[in-house]
Amino acid sequence: MLKILLFLGLPVALLSAAPASRYPEGYWERSYSSGNMSSVQYNIKLKVEDMEKAQGEVQRMLTEAGATLSGNAWGGSYGNPKAERTLNFAIGVGKAEQAAKKLFAIGELQSYNTYQQVDKKTLAEIATKIKELSVEIAANQKALQKMPIAEHFLNSQLRKLKQSRDSISAGLDRAMLVITLAQAETNS
Repeated sequence: MLKILLFLGLPVALLSAAPASRYPEGYWERSYSSGNMSSVQYNIKLKVEDMEKAQGEVQRMLTEAGATLSGNAWGGSYGNPKAERTLNFAIGVGKAEQAAKKLFAIGELQSYNTYQQVDKKTLAEIATKIKELSVEIAANQKALQKMPIAEHFLNSQLRKLKQSRDSISAGLDRAMLVITLAQAETNS
């Protein structure tokens, strides 16, 4: 076979090379959240002597700071709400750090960390994908009518990207405070 290809004057390297893609591997397979997003999340765990009192104090302090409850109840840890309770509050990004640090006075700080959930770079990447996919779908509409599976897949991908864009955009100015209260051991 190689002799035939060389005889025809076709370079073997060109025949075996895959066409170069302008997209890196996995680019179109990346998924983005379309749930309730925030730009940053603060995780705070406090050990407290009086769970009920601490819970009321957290709710009072965060409500005064402008936070709103994100969810409907304090969740217990592993089915034991007396040992540990967790609640999420949404608050404006500009108020989040100060509100989080004020909570340290409620109990003994066990852990505190933050992480960024969404950013403008991710939003820009999604916007680029929406634009490129929209152009490709429009330019190939006639051909896609003959390929219903491909048409469905591309339109589904476009819909998911738009949902993610909207969710991330809504969360850019929102921070999430995840407060966990742990009951201090009592000497009985």
